[in-house]
Amino acid sequence: MPIIGCHLSDREGFLAMATETVGLGAQTFQFFTRNPRGGAAKTWELGDEEAYLTYAGEHKLAPFVAYAPYTVNPASAIQSESDFARLVLSEDLSRLDAFPSSYYAFRPGSVGEQESEEAGVARLVAALDEVLQPTHKAFVLVIPSAGSGHEICSHLEEVQKVLAEVKLHEQVGVLLDTTTLWGA
Repeated sequence: MPIIGCHLSDREGFLAMATETVGLGAQTFQFFTRNPRGGAAKTWELGDEEAYLTYAGEHKLAPFVAYAPYTVNPASAIQSESDFARLVLSEDLSRLDAFPSSYYAFRPGSVGEQESEEAGVARLVAALDEVLQPTHKAFVLVIPSAGSGHEICSHLEEVQKVLAEVKLHEQVGVLLDTTTLWGA
């Protein structure tokens, strides 16, 4: 049986997203962990996680997908971009520990005009090796890119290389976005 979900705002919190999901007849939802263009993460209300987990269990909701902002670029050779990506990935994964069985999706980023995709893949693997901890509860999903500009992981072989080389590879998978696949 397919699982149908929707993209929601987390403005009102997790319980609100869960009730809206059920009201729409869906079984799961996706939301941005912070503004899609970057920035600080919203503070989660005390008790909202527990209320969500209770409600989600009662309504048999499938695990949700937390989506990193578009500005995350772990493949970048620009130090400020790389630092921002590692900060966001680390913070988001730690915050998601409150939600067992959740998913965390992000786009792998892009490289500079004069760089090889292999260099970007190596930086992506290094970033994941740095931020992934065995205690993290969210399953990390790499979203292959369409390959526009200098994006990495537009070929499934590159994605496979990332999955094979990440030390905690059992915590990382792939989210196939149909619009991205069409673009590729």
